[in-house]
Amino acid sequence: MKFVFRTLFVLVLAGVLAVGVLGGMAYISNKPPADSDSIAVFTVYKGESVRNVARRLKEGNLIKAELFLRAYAKLKRTEASFLAGSYRIEAGSTGAQIHNILVSGREILQKVTVPEGWPSSRIGELLEEHEIISKDDFMEAMHDPDLLGELGVSAGNAEGFLYPDTYHMPKGYPAEKVVAHMVNRFFQVFAEISSGKQPHDFPELYNIVILASIIEREYVVPDEAPKMASVFYNRLARDMKLQSCATVAYVLTEELGYEHPDYLTLRDLEVESDYNTYLYAGIPPGPIGNPGRTALEAAIYPAQTEFLFFVLKNQSSGEHEFTRSYDQHLDAKSLFLKKS
Repeated sequence: MKFVFRTLFVLVLAGVLAVGVLGGMAYISNKPPADSDSIAVFTVYKGESVRNVARRLKEGNLIKAELFLRAYAKLKRTEASFLAGSYRIEAGSTGAQIHNILVSGREILQKVTVPEGWPSSRIGELLEEHEIISKDDFMEAMHDPDLLGELGVSAGNAEGFLYPDTYHMPKGYPAEKVVAHMVNRFFQVFAEISSGKQPHDFPELYNIVILASIIEREYVVPDEAPKMASVFYNRLARDMKLQSCATVAYVLTEELGYEHPDYLTLRDLEVESDYNTYLYAGIPPGPIGNPGRTALEAAIYPAQTEFLFFVLKNQSSGEHEFTRSYDQHLDAKSLFLKKS
């Protein structure tokens, strides 16, 4: 009898100790990371699993342990209840508190939609209108060499890497976090669409982004974007000038501060700038805006054609006529310009 009692006592004690250890581990795992000292914005994407959410929270230094969040969600039966959206995570939030925020669906952030192709100056104005950050602070942050280095952008500024998307951010969000949020989104999308064809180094990536920014401001019909990419790549291969009207419009609006022209004159095509692809061969020294998914895909996966020219053939639909030779191009311009 004593043996049975002693055995039961040992088992109960072991159970109590195990519960205590597990409880202690859960308590520690639930605590915020030691250096979690600022607000953050975290986005849950549609259809994303709890496992992936927990992994990204850990990578973002917002929780101490992935396993705690997954176990807590299982305990609460909320594994399928994480709602897509962007949320403000306060400094020092525990794992349980973050879980409750992400399943609440209460987005307390400013919704800002950045259109495809917009340059950083217009994005800065948009963010200022929504009281998220001043344009000046935004522009300063996107030129910050230390921040750019941390984000993996080996360029003088973040132009081209500010991914056009719908964002949810709090008012007064730090400028460096705004820029980081948009640049990180760029790299996430770029990785999704370039799987199996990743650039070997940053200069190769930068050239893709520059071409994508030109394509973004040239195409209207999405199906034509890969054809436009092929035209530019074919011209580069033949040492021909790109002669993109979009680059001239960029010079007029961003460098000279003019209103966006309804059409370009011959005088416009001669305006002096390294970005003017009517004057200088090769690609411009930097992006002329921030390209979206369609333009990036076109720059990574251009159509295989022999086209060297394109001209607008339908003003209302934005469709273009693509041709292989200069004579064909002149014929197309003569035909479609007469119709317009």
